[in-house]
Amino acid sequence: MSIFNLIIPSTIFITQFREANQSYISYINIIPIIKYAIITKDGYDEKISPYMSEEIFKKLNQKTQYPELDHFSTIELTELHQKQDENDSRIIYVDIRYIKSLEDKHNNHISGGQGYQQFTVLIKNNDWYIINLVEPLTSYQFWK
Repeated sequence: MSIFNLIIPSTIFITQFREANQSYISYINIIPIIKYAIITKDGYDEKISPYMSEEIFKKLNQKTQYPELDHFSTIELTELHQKQDENDSRIIYVDIRYIKSLEDKHNNHISGGQGYQQFTVLIKNNDWYIINLVEPLTSYQFWK
């Protein structure tokens, strides 16, 4: 029996174990990519695609929802909390509060308000990908 017959299977096992039991990354900064997805006028592009599906992008992007949108008079995103899923350490829930005001080119108010969103984020190979968006959260309760 060669040494390679022992090393290769153990290397494969270690790699599979690490992927299946990946530890929680203590902080995921999703705010910049979320803000970009909300305000971009360029559509779903290569900057967004590594982090979310086109379906989630369309839920976030205000130009998609309001074609007459010219600019934001207010856009503020605040992360409230991150929590690791109890059953799957690769899943992180990120709760965000948003405040926004949308205006057309004549500075007429189109829409706005505030609310809460929860993003479900999958961690894999030290990268993250948003797999779900719950919006609006009608009543926000801080995690215990």
